[in-house]
Formats: sequence, C-alpha cells, structure tokens
Amino acid sequence: DWALPPSGPLVAPGTYTVTLDLHHNGDIQRLAGPESFNVFALNLATNAAGDPQSVVAFAREAGELRRQVIGAIRSAGEAESRIAHLRQAILDTPAAGAEHLERLERLRTDLAAVLVDLRGDRTVSRRNRPQNPSISSRIGAVVSGRQHVTSPPTGTHREQYQFAEEAFSTTRTRLRDVIERLAALEDDLNTPKAMAEFFAVARELNKASEPAERQRLAAIMYASGELMGFLGEDPEAWFAGDGADGYSAEAIQLLLDERQSARANGNYERADEIRDELAAAGIAIEDGLEGTTWRRSA
Repeated sequence: DWALPPSGPLVAPGTYTVTLDLHHNGDIQRLAGPESFNVFALNLATNAAGDPQSVVAFAREAGELRRQVIGAIRSAGEAESRIAHLRQAILDTPAAGAEHLERLERLRTDLAAVLVDLRGDRTVSRRNRPQNPSISSRIGAVVSGRQHVTSPPTGTHREQYQFAEEAFSTTRTRLRDVIERLAALEDDLNTPKAMAEFFAVARELNKASEPAERQRLAAIMYASGELMGFLGEDPEAWFAGDGADGYSAEAIQLLLDERQSARANGNYERADEIRDELAAAGIAIEDGLEGTTWRRSA
C-alpha cells in the first residue's frame, strides 16, 4: 500500500493518550487503551516557538478555514450542476417563460464569479497563465507550509491567512445568496414536486415484477429524466467524483490548483510534493498545452 498516511500539524509537547478501536459494520469495539505517552520538544528549530500551543492553534485555525473553503467549493459545484439541469429543463419546457431563463443566466454568472474567487479561473490555469491567488490557493499554501514544523507562523503565513479569511467571509455570503435564489427559482418552476414524482416512479419500478410494467415505468423515468436533465451523464464520469483512494474530484483539483500556483511562483519543491502525493494515491497527472489533466490508475 503506497498511499500516504493521514497527516496534520505537529502537536505541542505534553501528555497524550491513545486507544485502538475496531470499527466494523457500524459498531465500535475497544481493543486496547487508553495508554498515556509523553511528547517532548527536540529543540532543533532555528526559530523556536516560545509558545508551542499558539503554533498548534494557528495550524488548526488554518486547517478549519481550508475545510470550510473545500465545502464551499463543493456546494458551488452542486449549484452549478443544478443550474445546468434547470437550464435544459427550461429549454425543453414550452410553458417556461424567458424570464426564468434570464434569472437563471444571472445566477450562472454570479456563481461563476464566486467560483473564480474560491478556486481561481480554470480557463486561465489550463493555459498556464498567471492569475491572482485564489482563496483556496492562499489557505492551501498556509496549511501545507505549517506541516512538519514547530517554528511560529511567519508574517507571510499570517497575512495569507488574514487575506483568505476576509475574502472567504464575503464570498461565502455571495454563495449563500446564489443558492437561496436558485432554490426560489426551482420552487417557482415546481422542481421539488417534479423530483418527488420522479422518485415515486423509481420506487414503483423497483417494486414491479412484470416485464411490460417495468418497461412502461422505465420509459416514464427516462423521459422525465431527460426533461429535468437527469440520467444523461456518463456513469463513469459521475462516479469519478469520489474514488476509493479517498480523494474526491474537488480535492484533487484543489491540489492541482495549488501545484499550478507553486510552479508559477517558482516553488518547484512543493509542486513535486503534490505530484508525488497524488501518484502515491494512484492518481496520475499529465501536463499539456491545454493545462493539467488527471486520471485514476486502473
């Protein structure tokens, strides 16, 4: 198994406890512990921290902000998919007016701007052109820079964290506004009711035993799915979102964005670390004229 173990910021000196548990079929069984052990500082850092606890606290704050940023990118991606499906449903529904399409276009434009702030401009990055640091690249650089060190945060790390925190506060509010407006538009178009009917047919299909009845219900499902923008995506592409390697498509793209930023800034050591981390997880990346692509190894 060449996968890298979970990692995080180093702990401060002190006394800790450890337990060994077995998690199986939803049950947790204690196998050993708790056992106490002590962590001592080796005092090898050139710039030693006077307060180790403050170093750990900063690393945890940065990690929590990065977690929230990743969650926001995932939510924005889901909204992006809903907008695409809703647009197709509007185009395929004669009764839907142009006003709905205009509202949807404004949502799409606003969401695209939010995603640029969160993760950068994908069109620019695919062409290896420089761009301003995104929120995810700023906080990603802080988190990666605080791993495996015991020295206090640098001024650059603190500035990057502050920039990312302030920008994310504003961008998160804009994202919530887009999602609320999208939900209102879906409600106007009665999308929740349509989806409820869609899944009701799916349940009937699962219960049906007669071939003719199953064929009739399947035809209704596919026709309804096509109208709402469902069942049209390649299953392999859909399932690529979360792999057994533990890296979601969003997490992989975040690492690739961070790698691109590192290369643009001449930090080739960090770029190589990201490449090696993904390779160890069975994820191959390829750099080309149109940017960087990735695929999971067979």
